[in-house]
Amino acid sequence: MSSPKISLEELTRFGIAPEDELFHVHSSRPEWWNESFSWDWFDERGERAGHCRFATFPNQDRAWVCLYLYDGAGDGAPEWIALDEPRLPLANVDRDELTFRSAGFELRYQPFDPLRTGSLGFSGRGRALSGPRAGALIDLDLDLEIAGIDAPHSRGVRNVASAESTGVSTNRFVQSTDVHGTIRAGSDPVEFVGFGDRDHAWGPRSWNMEWEFVSLRGPGRRLQAAVRKIPNVGRFATGFVLGDEFTSVSEADFRVEFERGPQSVPTRASLAIKTEDSKLITGHLEPISGVEIDLSHTDSPRERTRFHRTLVRFVEDGVKPRRKRPPTIGWFETNRYLE
Repeated sequence: MSSPKISLEELTRFGIAPEDELFHVHSSRPEWWNESFSWDWFDERGERAGHCRFATFPNQDRAWVCLYLYDGAGDGAPEWIALDEPRLPLANVDRDELTFRSAGFELRYQPFDPLRTGSLGFSGRGRALSGPRAGALIDLDLDLEIAGIDAPHSRGVRNVASAESTGVSTNRFVQSTDVHGTIRAGSDPVEFVGFGDRDHAWGPRSWNMEWEFVSLRGPGRRLQAAVRKIPNVGRFATGFVLGDEFTSVSEADFRVEFERGPQSVPTRASLAIKTEDSKLITGHLEPISGVEIDLSHTDSPRERTRFHRTLVRFVEDGVKPRRKRPPTIGWFETNRYLE
């Protein structure tokens, strides 16, 4: 897979440099200093998808690796397979090779051409959470090529939490990607061709908040929007829309309905986004399938939340679906305090 011919000047327009692919020097404080890499992908029809996170908490001497795979392409019940290990030894992280190795599995990311192309690999075992193999341990192998298709988007250095952090780089970027390769879940490898995005963040991070976040990809447009609700601070909206031109999100509003009962999964969400050039995008998110991820290891102080990641289809107001036109697909996150 080759990335689009983007000049270095364009690729770094938001202040992200090729060396930001790698691990950064961290501050000895605060406790919740975090450096994380995450990758999302989905195919054109929303039948296969995945989410992977590789995070380090150097001042807690631990790493977090998670991989969630969705397969709804077969005739049977849709299947989720997961490996989620939030308290791994930091000593097993190879910072130079962007790899975690243990006796049970290996996760690795190799940048071929920084900010342009790289390879995400995984080998190990996950447990089927749903579908015909629910409860079984499944051998997994992942070999995906990741190609950035635009400049990594960043809002710049911010949120330095203490004087001890002064002079240490803190930042975050997200980038839309094309993804292809093979995924094997206990049987023969399956060829995957699709889209996604990746996220790399480094610096102090507080997880004690509610948020909604969506990342969507459709014909001729890519969209990300997030609303964060920080206790005693306020509500903040961020994101971008990329079509013929790039524009930042100035306002975003999510109205989410949840299923009643112990699962309490999102069943529908309306979305309204206003961009800095005063365009308004409205519609609703139709869930395809989702999974709950445990974030209790990030709560400090302990305030249990419910965190869902849901594969969704976006139906935009005023846009008629066309049979030959691919739908707008993406990932939707919700994190909320338990009542």
